Amino acid sequence: MLYGLVYGEIFLNLERTTSRSQEMSQLLYDGYKKAVKFKDKSTTVDFCQAFITIKKDSKPTDPLPFCLLYSGYFALATVDKKEINLETLSDIRKKALKEYLKHKNNPSNVLLNYQKIMDDNNLFNAYNYYLFQIGDQEAFKSWLINNKAEYEKFVDWYTKDTNILKIDKKNLYIADPIPK
Repeated sequence: MLYGLVYGEIFLNLERTTSRSQEMSQLLYDGYKKAVKFKDKSTTVDFCQAFITIKKDSKPTDPLPFCLLYSGYFALATVDKKEINLETLSDIRKKALKEYLKHKNNPSNVLLNYQKIMDDNNLFNAYNYYLFQIGDQEAFKSWLINNKAEYEKFVDWYTKDTNILKIDKKNLYIADPIPK
């Protein structure tokens, strides 16, 4: 599930404002709503089924699978939430991003690095609303009325060629490190 969400978000950053990107916006929003279940006293985040194989020569510094790492940070970011909507999803993703990047041993991730650039420029909230807008169009329209300046700042930044998501040999996404 998490890998589909990541690849879907990368797709949305590479192919913007098409019918396919609108469909992907809906799929991403629905994917988060399906993966995160709130109960009275707990929240379940079902991003991946993880099995960890530890080799006899493994070290404590060996990386864990991205899905495990990010799922943990995402789950902790839901603590004060009761549902997934545009507002809570943006807040949860921002908290999970900050926590993931705080730990320097976590593997680099092209999408999270791109999100950090937006967060550093106070654009990540508007980006999240943009990303998931088709999932809840009424909530997006309502948010936009009250946050037009924030959204326009994001659009100005996001549509500049210098700010596109760059994927190349040095800056790419592989679901998990390839074993040596």
